[in-house]
Amino acid sequence: MRNLSSPTVELRAFYLRGDLLLNKLHGCLIAAFLVVFAWAFMGSTDAQAQSQPAFPGCTADTYLAQYSNTRLFSFDTSVNPFIVNPIGPASGMTYNAIGFNPADNYIYALRSTNLLRIGSDGSVRDLGPISGLPSGSIAGEFGLAGHITSPKLGEFIGSTSIQGQRHIRR
Repeated sequence: MRNLSSPTVELRAFYLRGDLLLNKLHGCLIAAFLVVFAWAFMGSTDAQAQSQPAFPGCTADTYLAQYSNTRLFSFDTSVNPFIVNPIGPASGMTYNAIGFNPADNYIYALRSTNLLRIGSDGSVRDLGPISGLPSGSIAGEFGLAGHITSPKLGEFIGSTSIQGQRHIRR
């Protein structure tokens, strides 16, 4: 007869239960790995890149990006007091210097020296680095020519087009 209070038996029982759990999860883990592997190495298609939803255009809403795990909020300014709504989940990254582009109805932001595009669902797409941009920009705005501008420490550092190559224009 086994002594069930023995540490050896308890460890063995835990190991067997863990082994059964791993056997059950084994198929799911392999499937999840294959999906992540395929997504990471195949890249996104143009259709996937364009599936990010745009904002509805010019409305009475104002937008705020806040927290180190940045989350986007909208403020409905057509009523008093304003109504504050979170947009999607937290992004999993820190971004700043947001600006709305009325030409395509997306919000753009900076993360260090990378340009990001934010969809109306709060999703974030990294569009890549802007060559020559120093990190730490905290404000952004779109001009009439469709260029995002960003001052740093009270000094104008340049503008960049969201189309094609991105570089600083001083």
